[in-house]
Amino acid sequence: MSKTSQSRKDFHIFTYRLLTLLLFLFSIASCCIKKDNHKTSCDYFSIFKLLCAVHMIYREMCLSDQDAVIALWKAAGVFREWNDPVRDIEKALEGEHSTILIGELDGIVVASIMCGEDGHRGWFYYVSTHPNHQGKGLGKAITAAAEDWLRARGIWKVQLLVRGDNAQAVSFYEGQGYNDTHAICLQKVIEPL
Repeated sequence: MSKTSQSRKDFHIFTYRLLTLLLFLFSIASCCIKKDNHKTSCDYFSIFKLLCAVHMIYREMCLSDQDAVIALWKAAGVFREWNDPVRDIEKALEGEHSTILIGELDGIVVASIMCGEDGHRGWFYYVSTHPNHQGKGLGKAITAAAEDWLRARGIWKVQLLVRGDNAQAVSFYEGQGYNDTHAICLQKVIEPL
């Protein structure tokens, strides 16, 4: 890895951590503000979720993380037999227009998101949080990190695909401001030359 590439990755990690910390501080303040000179009760569960998200370390995936990421995808239920995860990972990591971000707690991969851009819009795939860590805000945090990755490249719109029977995922994304575009996704499998 070149020095420039490593510096860019270090900058992204610093940016993710700083933005997450600022979100945490803002959320703590909004949890405990006074209304009409009466302190509202703090939502301690929300504070706990934010602490988990701040504690999670975000970084771009390396090939050495491959086994842990594939295990996460299987545990989180985003793995599908007809998609070769090794091939998907290699493709995502080979160019400048895509990556896989991972979130770690105590050195263990607990969240991931594959993101890419075509110069106009971004796309997310394999958005996952380990089942033991779901409901702690880590999915939202890794999604926000991927949105920042796209913003840093000048991308202003992001899209993703959700299977029609996955109401939980739809609710998760709607809670983050994503809307159903009522578009139909058509697919044709072609093999590279």
